[in-house]
Amino acid sequence: MGEVLASPPLIEALCEFFFAPQTTWDWTLPDRLYAQIRDEFPVKTQTDSVTFPFHVTPNQSVAQPGTRAPDRVQFKRADGSAMVQVAPLLLVVNHLKPYQEWERFRELIIGMFSRYADLVGPWKVQRIGLRYINRVLLPERPCDLSDFVTVVNQSLSGVLARPLSGFYQRYELEHDQPAGTLVHQSGIVREGDQEAIMLDLHFISAVEVDEASVLVPWLNDAHDRIGEAFVASLNPDYYASLKRRDG
Repeated sequence: MGEVLASPPLIEALCEFFFAPQTTWDWTLPDRLYAQIRDEFPVKTQTDSVTFPFHVTPNQSVAQPGTRAPDRVQFKRADGSAMVQVAPLLLVVNHLKPYQEWERFRELIIGMFSRYADLVGPWKVQRIGLRYINRVLLPERPCDLSDFVTVVNQSLSGVLARPLSGFYQRYELEHDQPAGTLVHQSGIVREGDQEAIMLDLHFISAVEVDEASVLVPWLNDAHDRIGEAFVASLNPDYYASLKRRDG
């Protein structure tokens, strides 16, 4: 975000559109969308949920055998670098590694949204979310976490002044350009024998949208707020190392 990094810690970017209930939707829509995008997203999968219908009598309720109902349908690129997800009143566009640049991701988001909107007819978006998930790999512990990030509060005193083996924190920061909330989450996760700090930045809109013309300006502004938070959350020396080819 912002400058192009030689060694970006980004593992996934995604944009979510939550549509208002009055937006027309049915389970034929995923197949109709797939017919338009299958050349770019040929791998079709779905996640299922189990439903348990009940037979009710005056004295008891009896669960009948469960049936599997689609939860969401996913369309993936053959190389796994991007994915489009569709569920009732929900459209999600995901980009994983390799992530090239914001302009290309924004173009993908708008392209998928336009196709989806054409299929559902009149629409209204209740909420938009733009989210970037980063993984900062750590050397063997113990290490000074402040060498990597600026968001770890280690000012514990008294009996709480102990070595920090892990942390998780969440902040919700209000913004007015665009109107919305930046949800800032960070914490330590373990991946095999290695630990990492996850930095999850999620900008969520505060106003409804019913005109496509406002989407690009909103996305650009939300991306700028995420980019600012990303840079501010990293130790300046560590951030400089990400810009170097040998970083």
